[in-house]
Amino acid sequence: MDFLHDFSIEYKFDNARRAYRVRIPGLYAELEGFEELFSVLDISSAGIALSLQEAGPGLKMGQLVRLSLYLKDRLLLQDLQAEIIRFMDNGMALEFSGLSLRQEARLDKIVLESQKKMIELKKKMSQQDNESTET
Repeated sequence: MDFLHDFSIEYKFDNARRAYRVRIPGLYAELEGFEELFSVLDISSAGIALSLQEAGPGLKMGQLVRLSLYLKDRLLLQDLQAEIIRFMDNGMALEFSGLSLRQEARLDKIVLESQKKMIELKKKMSQQDNESTET
C-alpha cells in the first residue's frame, strides 16, 4: 500500500537568506587586481561578505570579481567568481556564480566543518556551565 500517494509537505521559507552563514576567524579573501586582503565577515555556500574600510576604487554593484580564500596563510580555494550585490556600512556582499562542482563541494565542506566546530564548542561550554553549577 502506497500511503505517500496523497501525502505532501508544504514548506514556507520566510528567511531571505538562502544558505547558512558562518564566521571564521582568520579567513581572508584576495580579489583579483587588488593588493590588499579583505577580511571575511561571513561566508556561506551561496555568497560571502567582505570587510571594507572604504569602498574600493573601481568596485560597483553588479560587478563580477574573481577571488581566492585564505585561512591565515593557507590557500583554501582559488578562482571563485562572485557578483557584488550590495554595499554595507562595513563592507560588501557578493554572491557566488559559475562555480565548478569541486568549488561548490569545497565551500560546502568549509561551512559544514565550521558549523561542526561551533556545535562542539557550544556543547563544551554547556558542559562546563553544568559542571560549575553542580559544584
